Amino acid sequence: MILSTCLVVSLFILGSNSSPNGAPPGSCSSMIPSPNHHASTPRTTPCPYTIETTPNTFTCGSTVSVTLGKISTATPGFRGFLCQARTNVDDYSTVTGTLTDTDNAVLSTNRCPAVNASITHAERSVKDSFTFDWTNDGTSATTNSVYIVCTLVQSKTIFWVNMTTPALTYTGTATTC
Repeated sequence: MILSTCLVVSLFILGSNSSPNGAPPGSCSSMIPSPNHHASTPRTTPCPYTIETTPNTFTCGSTVSVTLGKISTATPGFRGFLCQARTNVDDYSTVTGTLTDTDNAVLSTNRCPAVNASITHAERSVKDSFTFDWTNDGTSATTNSVYIVCTLVQSKTIFWVNMTTPALTYTGTATTC
């Protein structure tokens, strides 16, 4: 299990709402929940959420379970999220594998240009946790380290971008998948 590192930026937005249908496709590269949020001033704050992965290693075709959660029971739940699996934390063009919904309580959608490369909420109810899978599939399989990169929205005025797990490490024997 890996707890996320809090490489986060908190952004406060005046008078805007988080999208009830998930992050728009325009958010895929920046991880900013909505284009309306670009005028915001970022500030660094403690991260109240975690990204846990089980296991923290993978092979060709294997699946890793990813759970977004609260640091403590006193932490408010989150209303929205956008997550991607990347081989380079800072580069959207390195998305890899497939993200799939495993939590039937929260319907999610993949809306970024690369098919199944991102996962986002489809409604904005308060969530204490959300679980999804990353699969190192045959279409964009990698033997490089992989990072789960997420944005979490706590309310219409508070969200954190680029929450990142430590590297998921390839442990297979093949040099290519």
